[in-house]
Amino acid sequence: MTLDLIDKIDKIKNKGFGTRSEQLISHAIGSELIKLGQHAQYKKILSSSVGENLKTIASELFEHVEHGFYAENQWQRPFFRAVNWHTEQGLYYEGVLESLRNRALMSQSDIYFLPALDLGMARTQNRNLARDLALELGYHYVFCPQHLSFNGENNNLGFEGNAILTRLPIKNYKIIPLSGCVMTDKVTKRFTQWQALVITVQAGDESLDLVCCDMPKYSSPEQRFKYLLPLLKYYESQPTRSALLGGHFATSCYNTQSSIKFALSLLNKILRDPQYIAREHHPAPQKSFEEKFFSALHHYGFSYENLNEMDEATLTAPFKYYRPTTRSSTQISQYIQRTSLGILEKFFKKSIKLKTDWFMGRQIRASLSPKSERPKVLTHLFYQGRAVSSHHPLLLDFEIASQGESIIV
Repeated sequence: MTLDLIDKIDKIKNKGFGTRSEQLISHAIGSELIKLGQHAQYKKILSSSVGENLKTIASELFEHVEHGFYAENQWQRPFFRAVNWHTEQGLYYEGVLESLRNRALMSQSDIYFLPALDLGMARTQNRNLARDLALELGYHYVFCPQHLSFNGENNNLGFEGNAILTRLPIKNYKIIPLSGCVMTDKVTKRFTQWQALVITVQAGDESLDLVCCDMPKYSSPEQRFKYLLPLLKYYESQPTRSALLGGHFATSCYNTQSSIKFALSLLNKILRDPQYIAREHHPAPQKSFEEKFFSALHHYGFSYENLNEMDEATLTAPFKYYRPTTRSSTQISQYIQRTSLGILEKFFKKSIKLKTDWFMGRQIRASLSPKSERPKVLTHLFYQGRAVSSHHPLLLDFEIASQGESIIV
């Protein structure tokens, strides 16, 4: 049986290491990991055997989940309702809770996909956000980590990962790694292993896989395609399984791997007419710039057109949102960053609107019930005069299609 993530942490804390230097950071989490981020020689430490030990521990932690089972209300509608919302790590917890509890259409959903959620991070008051939301709302939850931070802040645990809340009975759960574990020694200072959380629920008379993903914002279209492949190949080996994917897939139309690549990607859009790009491609990345990503979905039997409000942006953010955040070491890189920001501000004014969040499904169709809503992007979520997140929630009322049944687009 898979160990609970917190139990695994306790075991690692009590394990320790052998040598005196390793004992200085023997806790893979907590105060000693914070000291690593603050240490002037942390890059050197990371490249040593100590860093490799920490990477091994991080890899072990990424194999485990955090979960709780608190739901009492059962599904009662002739369809299922899902909400997919990137809450930006849950930074505005009170606004998130209020929206999920009382916002029309969002409240009383059967499933919440919550990518990029914090667990034990100082920026969110060291909360276990998935558990807190599940307890407040009366849901089951499963959380899997994909980042372990050592950024020098007063983090209790230092995790960020993907969570699913549901009222449906949970039968099983697993993690599908989308990348290897890497050590980041730039601004973010964290161990990262991109992965998909998969839970199997009892949906009426059927079994249904719910999959939550968060893909890297600073990546290229080619990278995003490669991250998606392990998940698609898993379902290729499971041809009879119904699955609904929800999350943040970073389909921004831009290559944001580095300042130079971002500038070249931006130049490409400017030469094609930025207003046309903003109008026709930013809210529809599948048309051209992310075509390979979406073609792979179709190739492996997944649909998305009938599960989303098409041509509607899911992210409204300041123009600097997609600027690569690496600290540039050369004057050329710094100049490119400043110039790129200036160009973005000139052509896109104060904000940029993109479609980066999606529902994707296999043997899933949008509900045709007269009581159901069509797929929607829910905008204008404010709490106490403040926007809850730059990302807009996605709403989907759906049914499980019989195997072999055509999906209406």
